Amino acid sequence: MFDSKKFAASVRAERARVGLTQQQFADRLNVTVATISNWESGNSIPSMSTFFNMCEVLDCEPDTLYAWKQEVS
Repeated sequence: MFDSKKFAASVRAERARVGLTQQQFADRLNVTVATISNWESGNSIPSMSTFFNMCEVLDCEPDTLYAWKQEVS
């Protein structure tokens, strides 16, 4: 199961790691700062194509950003 809060935290952390502001990150992805803010607060998630562009901009593997929550049965 996808964990949007972990995803949001990962995006924030990776953006900070590469030294980008939300505005710089938004500019590189051709989205608004509000969109970045929504991703980083867990209110929305990017499309698949944007997700892979994020990984390129952040120089990270998809697994670094994509947070899965293990289900216990």
